Amino acid sequence: MSLSKGIRYFVSSEPISAQKLKDIAGFNLKSSPQEIFSIGYSKNYVLTHIPLEFSGKGEELFYLTLDFPSIDRIEFRIFDSATGQPTYHTITGDSFPFAQRPIASEVFVFPIKKPAEVTNLDIVLVTQSTGSHKLPFLLETPEVFQARISGKYFIWGIFIGLIFTFFLVSLVFFIFTRNLAILFFVLYTFSLIWVFLSGFGLGFRYIFQDYVILQNNLFIIISSSSVCFKIFFYIHFLKCKSFFPRYFNYLIFIVFLFVVSTIGYLITGVTEFYTIVLLLGPITILSLIILSTRSLKYNHHARYFLLAEVILFIGVLISMLTMIGIIPHNNITYQIFLWTVGLELFILSIAIGRLIYSIRLEKEAAEAGSFAKGIFLSTMSHEIRTPLSGVLGFLELLETTELDDTQKEYVKIARSSGKSLLHLINDILDFSKIEAGKLELHPEKVPILDLVQESCKSIIPMVKKKGIFLDIKNDDIPHFFYVDVERLKQVLINLLGNAVKFTEKGSVTLSIEFRELKLDEGVFSFRVIDTGIGIKADEISRLFKVFTQAESGARRRYEGTGLGLAITESLVKGMGGSMKVESKYGKGSVFSFDITTNFWRIDESSNDSHENMKSYISDDSIHKKEGITPSAIHKIIIADDDTSNLFIAKKMVEKILPGVQIWEAKNGIEVLNILRKESIQLILMDVQMPEMDGLEATKKIRNSHNPMMQNIPIIGLSANAYQEEVDLALSSGMNDYITKPIEKEKLRRILDSYK
Repeated sequence: MSLSKGIRYFVSSEPISAQKLKDIAGFNLKSSPQEIFSIGYSKNYVLTHIPLEFSGKGEELFYLTLDFPSIDRIEFRIFDSATGQPTYHTITGDSFPFAQRPIASEVFVFPIKKPAEVTNLDIVLVTQSTGSHKLPFLLETPEVFQARISGKYFIWGIFIGLIFTFFLVSLVFFIFTRNLAILFFVLYTFSLIWVFLSGFGLGFRYIFQDYVILQNNLFIIISSSSVCFKIFFYIHFLKCKSFFPRYFNYLIFIVFLFVVSTIGYLITGVTEFYTIVLLLGPITILSLIILSTRSLKYNHHARYFLLAEVILFIGVLISMLTMIGIIPHNNITYQIFLWTVGLELFILSIAIGRLIYSIRLEKEAAEAGSFAKGIFLSTMSHEIRTPLSGVLGFLELLETTELDDTQKEYVKIARSSGKSLLHLINDILDFSKIEAGKLELHPEKVPILDLVQESCKSIIPMVKKKGIFLDIKNDDIPHFFYVDVERLKQVLINLLGNAVKFTEKGSVTLSIEFRELKLDEGVFSFRVIDTGIGIKADEISRLFKVFTQAESGARRRYEGTGLGLAITESLVKGMGGSMKVESKYGKGSVFSFDITTNFWRIDESSNDSHENMKSYISDDSIHKKEGITPSAIHKIIIADDDTSNLFIAKKMVEKILPGVQIWEAKNGIEVLNILRKESIQLILMDVQMPEMDGLEATKKIRNSHNPMMQNIPIIGLSANAYQEEVDLALSSGMNDYITKPIEKEKLRRILDSYK
């Protein structure tokens, strides 16, 4: 039995009443050349007449399938051709609950029971749809219907499973890379799953059976969303905003049209909005093809995008041609569209895989560059600090000689300039660590007031010189807290130093407040308040950017690299806090931050006292290792391959320990030779020396069979200020570590601890 020979239809803009249906001959019916025809997207009513002629006279059961899941309303009637009397009537469609369908199926299936002795039946349908009015009819036995549906489910399962696989893989990629382009691909694939679940009718059958409005609106929502996600995926992957700003604006406008048209259709139900959404689909594909073509010279991954969109455009074009009847609707054309979508996702997944590989290579290159930069900075730091330590050392020695007032002023200025250069080197090293993510914090239990006093000591000369007032305010704060001593001091010194630097008159105040959270944890609030020049509102946002200052340009009054506040903010973040700035231009500024940490009070620590803990605060350049009980110092070895630094260290030791005997060494081998002949009480050992460096020499001394040599205090000297180098020196067996340039008072304190 062939339907194509008998299907006739009539399109009406007015509803077709049941009374009119009795007189089929009254309609000017057109013959359909095949089992499917489409009138596009309209709200018109379509009357379809299908005459059936049976050869057998017994009872028979057939299924008439309207194999399209998106028809709003279907009125289905069966008439006895001989008598003209209706034998079956039902109303269904996707605007009715799923339970109202004659046969539970994602498409519309109507049972046709041919009574005995009846040879002719007339099937009449009146359909209405605001979407695609496509009517593909199939007449088949229940057995054939079940076999065909099983084959469809198999294909759908493979197809949706494939998309779900792409979704999971891209989700894993996003979790590991946090790449925004991949996130939009994840959203694109996820929305496509729902597009096809809804488009196949599976969503209505298995999920939204009682939610008709949601099911009807879901398809257009997720279809629009999927295209928008895809546009943003292309924009970010191909860096459209950077390379093609005008084209970027055009694509954003397309997204805007999608959003407006979708919302317009949902609110008003006007078919034209739906039509705009559908037309924007192929327009978007063509736009992305153009974008991919233009991106070929900038991004070698663009070839994947170009291929994917060309393939998808072919599938969409075939699908559109089948909808309007130019190409027949059959299993081949149906599957071509499905697998062009699948192939598009497969190609785009390859592009993402290539992106991940590129990101990995870039990361490895960046890590290699960071490692090389670290080695370079470490080497340059050592090479710069070594002659600088000589300059500062000789200046310090020069200050102890007889000088007139002019000469003393010159020496003072030279030392100040040298210290500024040293501070700059330290800032660059800190910034490089922060940038490489290698800045580590070492929190310990420390007395708060001692730490604050030590921080203030370094800026007192600036305060005295400017004639301003420095005040410390604290209100019922605990005696001890758990922080990284050196880093918190660095933060306070930077903030206090900046406050003094930009304050010409008035005062600088360090205020410390405490708020208890629970038994042993609380929030310490630090505020540095000044009455200085203040900061303009539009300049505050630039304060914490590297190499910038609030006052910039050739005419700025205050010198500096602009690294200080950037480093300070990073240190505060590392301690779990955040920087805040309040300022009124011309009246002053307030820099504040909070630290949440453990605390102790004296009455809660039976073995601790404030006085006993004062000695805990060590100098910035001295890292003490506990457990050494040295004897009196009469004989010292100073090992350094730099003649200037060796001379300076020798003169400083002679002034600190008058009458001490000093042996000089240029490398570790000479140190070992001296130890075999002399009873030495202490060694000042440069870490980096030719032939045998200080680390190797220290290990040999510690592994010696001579107990006297094993217990000799060894003080490491180095121009390298990296914490890794400090840890390496201490782990080799050195007892202490002093960074160059050596200052006499620092050296005095450490030598005094070994007398």
